[in-house]
Amino acid sequence: IRPLSAKEAVALIEGGGLVIDVRSPGEYEGGHLEGVPNIPLDLLKEEIGKVAPDTGSIVLLHCASGVRSMVGARSLRAMGYEHAHNLGSFRRARRLLRRAKGGVASRD
Repeated sequence: IRPLSAKEAVALIEGGGLVIDVRSPGEYEGGHLEGVPNIPLDLLKEEIGKVAPDTGSIVLLHCASGVRSMVGARSLRAMGYEHAHNLGSFRRARRLLRRAKGGVASRD
């Protein structure tokens, strides 16, 4: 899975892409992006259908550094989510969401 450019990521977010935080619950509680649900990587395969039942959904994953979100995006692609992407790190996701949504704040 190739990394998304900032322009591509912003366009997908603006187009209704679902951003999901795949960090642990403790990391999420320590600071998260407003309106972004938390599905820890180890639960992603079981829980994705609750927030994105359509495998055609655009799903953008982020974590602390981008490694877990890459693993998650690959897992979702293997499950048929052709539009699953790695948004990258928490900081990058925060910047891109702010750009796409005009100032979405983080809760940290």
